[in-house]
Amino acid sequence: TERVKAEIEITKTKAYLENIFMTSVDGVIIGDSEGKIAGVNKAVEKIFNCSSDELVGKHTTEMEFVKGKDKKSGKELIEQLLREGTISGVERTLIKADGNSVVLEMNIALLRDAEGNMTGSVASIRDITDRKQAEEKLVETRDYLENILESSLDGIVVSDNMGYIIRVNKAFRDMLGYREEGEIIGKH
Repeated sequence: TERVKAEIEITKTKAYLENIFMTSVDGVIIGDSEGKIAGVNKAVEKIFNCSSDELVGKHTTEMEFVKGKDKKSGKELIEQLLREGTISGVERTLIKADGNSVVLEMNIALLRDAEGNMTGSVASIRDITDRKQAEEKLVETRDYLENILESSLDGIVVSDNMGYIIRVNKAFRDMLGYREEGEIIGKH
């Protein structure tokens, strides 16, 4: 009866952990010791727009990342993972099965057995495409407004709520005879 109770407990625990894995909002990719994908959850299927059958068995290096956009190559990331055991906050642009791209934020850790031998890896991924597009739009808008401010023929001065100058344009500096913005920033 003890053995049966233990088997029931193991089955319950396994089902519980599989449920967590499959329902995680972030994508989870399990890799084997050879770098092949051993399992993915539903979030990965949604992010990549393909089924787990299309991913399982593929080597992680077969995933098509946009070249030149990402700072580290796949080989460099693998070397870092093997050297450090974890990688966090890596952004990569991936070409999905439908040909569209997706910007991912990834965290990867090596899996090890009780003796410390590498048995595989686990990666959590998040689609940050919308956030990256919003950041790009914000930078574009800021640059546009900076250009308007700096090229205005009228002198413009911006101060904080206490009346201290935080920004002036060229026309304002020219009016008062300042060469550099730093000469007037911080004055009341």
